[in-house]
Amino acid sequence: MHPTTRRSLTLLFCLALLVPLASLMVGAMEPAQAATATIHGTVRLNDGGDGGPGTRLANIPVLLWRRDGQLTIQKTTGSDGYFSSGLVNDAGVGFNIAFNKPGQSGYDSRYSTAEVNDVYLADAVNGYKVVNKNLDRTSQPSGKVILSGRVTSSANGQGISGIQVYFWRHDGNAFTRTTDGNGAFSAEVDRYSDWNHFYNIVANKNLVNPAWNEVSRNDVVPDQNRGDINFALTPSGTPAPAPSPSPGTTSDLFGLAINANYPETNPPDSELSDLGVKWVRSIKYQKDLRPHGNVNWLVIFNQESIPQNGGESWNDYSNRFAQEVKNRVAATPGINAVQIWNEPDTTSPNAGPHLAEKDYAVLLKATYLKVKELPNPPVVVFAGLCSGPGGAATYVKNVRSSWNGQIYYDAVGFHPYMATCGGYGWSSRGSIQDNINTLYAQTGGRQIWLTEFGGPVQFFNNDETRQGAYLDCLYRTIPTVKDGTKSKVGVAFWFAWDDRTHYAPNTESFGIVRQNWQTNTANPSAYRRPAWYKYQALARGSSTPNPVSFSDGMEAGTGLWKGYLVDFSSSTEAKHAGSSSLKASGKGPVYTVKDAKLVSGGIYLQNFAAVSPNTRYEVSAWVYNPSSSGVQANLYVQQYRGTDSASKVRDTNNAFIYDQYAVRTVAKANGWQKITVTFTTRGEANYLNPSLCTRETGMTVFWDDVQIKKV
Repeated sequence: MHPTTRRSLTLLFCLALLVPLASLMVGAMEPAQAATATIHGTVRLNDGGDGGPGTRLANIPVLLWRRDGQLTIQKTTGSDGYFSSGLVNDAGVGFNIAFNKPGQSGYDSRYSTAEVNDVYLADAVNGYKVVNKNLDRTSQPSGKVILSGRVTSSANGQGISGIQVYFWRHDGNAFTRTTDGNGAFSAEVDRYSDWNHFYNIVANKNLVNPAWNEVSRNDVVPDQNRGDINFALTPSGTPAPAPSPSPGTTSDLFGLAINANYPETNPPDSELSDLGVKWVRSIKYQKDLRPHGNVNWLVIFNQESIPQNGGESWNDYSNRFAQEVKNRVAATPGINAVQIWNEPDTTSPNAGPHLAEKDYAVLLKATYLKVKELPNPPVVVFAGLCSGPGGAATYVKNVRSSWNGQIYYDAVGFHPYMATCGGYGWSSRGSIQDNINTLYAQTGGRQIWLTEFGGPVQFFNNDETRQGAYLDCLYRTIPTVKDGTKSKVGVAFWFAWDDRTHYAPNTESFGIVRQNWQTNTANPSAYRRPAWYKYQALARGSSTPNPVSFSDGMEAGTGLWKGYLVDFSSSTEAKHAGSSSLKASGKGPVYTVKDAKLVSGGIYLQNFAAVSPNTRYEVSAWVYNPSSSGVQANLYVQQYRGTDSASKVRDTNNAFIYDQYAVRTVAKANGWQKITVTFTTRGEANYLNPSLCTRETGMTVFWDDVQIKKV
């Protein structure tokens, strides 16, 4: 495994503090007639859909140009029809806006064009100018259409009866049809409602009939009657593949990355049993490796296991590699799954080595077909990919393009190191949910196995407790990412058990045990990190599930927080619990935000906290005022669909929702005071971001023990 050590945090937009930046800049930096704000809105179809306002239109280009010709911006509506210009200044001359203008990149001829002219920002409300638009349909389809075809044998062209044909629409609608005695099938769909969505169609999805392989056809447009949806299946010639473990359960999800080739990184059986581990993953070098313990084993085979001979062609090497993997699995009881290569999608000197997609396609196909000849074949895992969700998805897509619609793996390995969860991780890596969803879109319905994931103690400001909290959040969140009722992740292997599994154990300590475990076997608490106990509690189900989605005792300083119009720092002058808190002094002017609740500055989370929609939460923080004068402390909470400021949840009028806040006046005599907000998340909310603010400019308070939990 080879996560980069360079930390690159994406700074989140300060709108999380509820104080629109526009209101702070108006008149301060521009002439009186100029104004700064965000232009945003929703583009809909003029059809009365979506409860009356109209069906939201995705991928519609929106062109904004300032009338002095000095600023042009093009945006595209998201899946919810929403667009946002970001913060812009109209220089006092205003903007013109064109929706779906011919000639624009992304122009959609199915819908009309519209313009809104003379948009001035001086009349923006709270820094936002709403410009909504409904478009007419210019080529409206109507009625029902039939999608039909045949499933035949590639060997003789004969129809195959009883094959399930799976239709999956891009908006999530899915159904199946079964072929008749001639291999024919048909499905009636409404091309009006499906006009924007398309279908992926799979014959024999997930090898329901193990005698035949699976074939898929993507992006079928239901624009007319179509009888050309044909599939030619090849015989599998092997028994059905060994199934992946049941996803998303405490009995199967919990894997652990080790290196069984060396004693210091090979845990004893008692350790695996105490932890509740169900799967371990280890590389197999040329030396002997024997699975042990009452666990399943995933073993990596790569160039270190089976080197390529000098002058050997890639095809010859791939065939020899495949035969050797089969031989070694047959000779080594206890290997339940094999991973073919590791991190071939990167050119990093610490990974791979890199393989071009066409070369990896040859190697993986040869190995898959060979090991499936065994009486009890192992699960075959596509090499653990490490180039991020987008890079990994592209690599899988390109490999699959070499196989003419076939799939030669049972699961896809992935390494989403430091993906965000519960306020931890690196925002540049994206959320764990987004990582999984992006890659899964290219796996052909096969589950993802996180064959490496985690983070070293050093990436959490050397705070082992934070590393444990990160592990806890990930293992609670991963099973919730589903394809229908099926979890998209089958097994998740935390990297690692011992620091020395990694090539730099002293500077990037990934382990849930410290390196002194061999000299402290009689005193396990001396070597087990907090992450060890978090893993055990979840894997063994030995504790009541923790409802806490986010918790920060401020012990690691300011690392998780950003400031807006505030001076703040880590401090030991006062603390509610532990050894430190955050000291904050508002320095901005006082602005009204909601019902005359005023703020002058505050701090907010850099990375949003993952939560569940339609769920009741309590958000709390402790505050202390060292002055005898009372100061008004404010806790605000905002809801988001995604992990960027543009995805803030809005009401039906496209206005931001500012309805989660609490205010408490505190003075020194009160001591530490707890502020609490309790509410139910909106149906589209996946993240929360709390903000800690004060009313009076120049007043200093201390914040500590911020927590988000289900109630």
